[in-house]
Amino acid sequence: MDSGKDCAAIPRVTWFVDQD
Repeated sequence: MDSGKDCAAIPRVTWFVDQD
């Protein structure tokens, strides 16, 4: 998972979706 990169590039809301 690239949650770290996504979290820095996109909103946290999307990060949560990616995590799920």
